[in-house]
Amino acid sequence: PTAALAILQSAWRLLVPVLLLAVAGGLGLRLFHPQDVHPLAKLAVQAGLGLGLLALGVLLVGGTLGLPGWLPWAALALLLVLLHRSIRMWLTQLGSLAELWRESGRFARWTAGLCAVLLVGPLLAALAPPLKFDALVSHLLLPQTYLQAGRISYLPEQVMSGMPQNME
Repeated sequence: PTAALAILQSAWRLLVPVLLLAVAGGLGLRLFHPQDVHPLAKLAVQAGLGLGLLALGVLLVGGTLGLPGWLPWAALALLLVLLHRSIRMWLTQLGSLAELWRESGRFARWTAGLCAVLLVGPLLAALAPPLKFDALVSHLLLPQTYLQAGRISYLPEQVMSGMPQNME
């Protein structure tokens, strides 16, 4: 049971960012959809725009009205419903990755494979229990403090609360 629970927690930790990225991509698709841009560049810009808007939205709501713990989950569910067509269109654009793989030469495939291997290390580190100072002092403690307070605000006792916090 303990191992099964750990596997489920890891799956959940992977699913939530994938859902957030899909929502961000769908939101970005609504704002940016030029025809003369390379498909992968378009995907990246759309995801970046969407993630930036989501981060600004959380900051604005959390810094003004307050942010009860249930609100981000409700907002994620609402955005998934409202943007489901845009999300589906953005995800189908990911098919350009397969086309790019087929068109690529040996060196490009080798480089893409190396990049994928390099990304697996941080993914495994992210799924591991938090042990480093940064994770314990800022990346996890700040969001927990914000959730307990019900809002995003400056915390004088936390030095890291004055730094950019899009990841948190």
